Amino acid sequence: MSSDEEITIAFLYKRSGKPALSESDLYLALSMDLGWMTATEAKTFVHHIKDTCLVSGSDDNLTPTFDIHAIAIPRGFTPLKQPKKDEPPAQNIQESVVDQILKRISSCTNRQLLQLTEEASALAHEKNIHPEVAALWLARRHGCDTAEFYDAAEKTLLSK
Repeated sequence: MSSDEEITIAFLYKRSGKPALSESDLYLALSMDLGWMTATEAKTFVHHIKDTCLVSGSDDNLTPTFDIHAIAIPRGFTPLKQPKKDEPPAQNIQESVVDQILKRISSCTNRQLLQLTEEASALAHEKNIHPEVAALWLARRHGCDTAEFYDAAEKTLLSK
């Protein structure tokens, strides 16, 4: 039987139609495109699958280490959101800058968070920019003050 991580990986690669994906492709698909995880959870998941050798290669060229075509994706599949034994509980993980910015836009515009997440993801893909930049751009587009997030976004981008 396949693990939840293997099913998630197989789903992402089958969905993309590509044999290799970058770390950011995986992260964006999980958090922004599919909305399965917060940005922080997606980042943690990607690091986990690299650490457990479910994917291998460089950060820009990750490939599954198992046959994704041998994995059956259950109808209506969404990954489990259970912390691993060696991971801290979810409430101890600080919310990502992107999540904070999108929540601010949501409260400023009364628009649904999922809709804003999809809009930010599309903007990031269209302009080929980082999710943090896309979220700030989206805030500016909607006239929301997010100046307090500039330093945190910059720090996050410099750490990548």
